[in-house]
Amino acid sequence: MPFFHPTEEPGSEGEKTASLELFIVEKRSNDSDKLSFEKFSFRSCDTTVVVKETLFFAILKDFHFHKKVAHVFFESHEEESADISSPSSKRFYFEHIELQAVKVILTLLPAIDLPDDLKVIKYSLGIPRQLPPMTFENACLYFDAFARNNIQYDSYKDISYDVMKHYSKIRELGPIIE
Repeated sequence: MPFFHPTEEPGSEGEKTASLELFIVEKRSNDSDKLSFEKFSFRSCDTTVVVKETLFFAILKDFHFHKKVAHVFFESHEEESADISSPSSKRFYFEHIELQAVKVILTLLPAIDLPDDLKVIKYSLGIPRQLPPMTFENACLYFDAFARNNIQYDSYKDISYDVMKHYSKIRELGPIIE
């Protein structure tokens, strides 16, 4: 089964569109420490994601997201903002950067029994032990478009911080079912 495939747009009478689309137009720059882009655009079709609770916590563990999530909710942001403002060797200038809006329908299937190392992660995120396994079906998350014009970032971290800050408030469109 292919991971990415053409999809039909609703009401398009069988017309196929790309599942992912990346459009980049780089500008020449005389500054060797600066990458300039006329346009940077990313689009994804609306997506349905089904994940088992075991995989969800394993991903958190492998990428150390559980530590980052705990940091966001339980610790101060002063160190983080000081770290993000530190300069790096490459700067990035965008005349136009855009991540188009996308809807993700998310289902999290419960695990019968989590391994001990994943239970530790679950509890470190403040999820009470007496709660049943995490379950939700067809939670519809809408990611608004991210767009900036004539903006310069001093590092990759600055770009990721701006994007994460934009998406820190995800609108939920559907119910979470237990």
